[in-house]
Amino acid sequence: MLFCAGITVVICSGCEDLLPEYHQPVNVIKAEFVGADDHIVKFWANFDDEYGKANYVSYGSEIYTPFTVTFGIKNTYEETIQATAAVRGSVVIYPEANPNFSEEHLLSNENLKIFSKYDQINNILTLNPNESFFIKTKLDFKLADIVYMHFFAQEKSRTIINYKGRLCYEVQFSPMTAVALITIQLADNFPPVTSLQKFPITFYGLIPIPPGNTL
Repeated sequence: MLFCAGITVVICSGCEDLLPEYHQPVNVIKAEFVGADDHIVKFWANFDDEYGKANYVSYGSEIYTPFTVTFGIKNTYEETIQATAAVRGSVVIYPEANPNFSEEHLLSNENLKIFSKYDQINNILTLNPNESFFIKTKLDFKLADIVYMHFFAQEKSRTIINYKGRLCYEVQFSPMTAVALITIQLADNFPPVTSLQKFPITFYGLIPIPPGNTL
């Protein structure tokens, strides 16, 4: 059977009795955390020599190794559902210790394009019972203008090394807890659903030492 969102059908059997009034099912979509990449994240702090003398956590740009989190959006209804796609929502990542700083990725129909059951021409999304499609979000760990995720991790050790001819601090951080929150609405006739998951991240960084400076 097929459930088409937003369509109500009443059938008269030809007898005096009518079928019971149709009620559109609710809570047919579930969002769930699938997983994250390797929880060890490496970064390179590419500092301007002028600013590097001041405070390495406040200046420069951070380049992180690729890191993604994945959520699954599942049809929990007993029938196939089909709807005109109108995806909206977001994936938000923040350090558990300080949720006031976060990285947000907005969702749209673009996130459906890799799903084979999405008809891009007619903008129709089809999900069979217990079928899921997946949303992968790549993080850059930039939480504000000059605030990065590893700022909230506790530094564990710092060693001076020679990296490709330049003196750097090799910095290791203690594991920290990050939080991933997805809020997504697939279509106008479906209410938004959410899923929240905590997961560990361990940062490892290389921080160039400005010439003539030992910090």
